[in-house]
Amino acid sequence: MSSREDAVAFWDEEIGRWVCGEHDLGPKLHRWMSAYKGQGAGAVELSAFLEPYIGPLAGRSTPALVMLGLNPGAAAIEFQGQEGLFTREIAGSKYSQWAATSPYTSQAWESVKGKNRYHRNRLKFARRLHKNEDIQANALLYLELYPFHSKRVSATIDPDPDLLHRFVFGPLGEIDVAHIFAVMC
Repeated sequence: MSSREDAVAFWDEEIGRWVCGEHDLGPKLHRWMSAYKGQGAGAVELSAFLEPYIGPLAGRSTPALVMLGLNPGAAAIEFQGQEGLFTREIAGSKYSQWAATSPYTSQAWESVKGKNRYHRNRLKFARRLHKNEDIQANALLYLELYPFHSKRVSATIDPDPDLLHRFVFGPLGEIDVAHIFAVMC
């Protein structure tokens, strides 16, 4: 099994369990969660599903743009909480299938939250980089170094190297792209 397939299978299973109401974290996720000790607005939000990546990680396709982030940011409980719209969408398929749909530029998200400047600006950048206006939002891959939501990052994030290798850098090593960008905001 490739690193990409392994990561996708792990996240499909773990997030699938959460979507079905099983909120106990397994040992790997406990270790990962303990790598960050944010307080106040930086506290981990466990009332939302984890978001380790968004975009085409499954399969052998090559994303138009790959970006690393620190974490998925603040949770929107009406979308990512136990009864949220995105949670219900994942329940009808798998996390990997949902993540490949560009959910944060969807009509459902933007009708409530407004135009998603973050994702739309990265799409514009990918189109300029490749000189290709036909690139779609679902061709962009975002991977998080820490898959738990928090409103801010208020402490050091120091995950175990084996977790980063298995779920971030191993899969990245199988993607044939010229550039990987780090997004630190």
